[in-house]
Amino acid sequence: NTLIKDTLEVLAAGCYSIHFVDAYGDGMCCNYGNGYYKLYNIDNPVTPIISSAQFEAYDRHAFSAGTISISREIAAEFSDVHLFPNPASDMLYVEMEVMRSDAYQFQVINSLGQTVIDLATQTLDVGSNDIPLGLEGLANGLYFLSVQAKEGRGRPGLYKFLVGR
Repeated sequence: NTLIKDTLEVLAAGCYSIHFVDAYGDGMCCNYGNGYYKLYNIDNPVTPIISSAQFEAYDRHAFSAGTISISREIAAEFSDVHLFPNPASDMLYVEMEVMRSDAYQFQVINSLGQTVIDLATQTLDVGSNDIPLGLEGLANGLYFLSVQAKEGRGRPGLYKFLVGR
């Protein structure tokens, strides 16, 4: 019956995960006590980013901080990005509409914000483009595909997908 408040300082925009561990090992559920956890953005202390009233001995959630995703208006270099299949197993296909012929950089980022695949730069033509992406060696879980014009024009587009086998 103790309320614990703590402030996390996230120094850079990106993808993060937060882990909750019950020291006794029985979690917060059902016959084993009342409780909850909530994670708020300090700029909006009313609506939680993450919340739960039940978990077993361990729980984890991914969240983003700062500006890591982008709207089509800002990412004017490309639009209509589709990832399939989602969830993927060994291959992910990226279908995207490119507004300007340019070199693009593709990266796969895990839920900890680490780059796990950094593809060679791809030159794409105006119009629809299909890019196959091999996912061999990736563990099951949540990932993000970052797409950015090679010269760093505009902000990267960030798209989430799952790997499940």
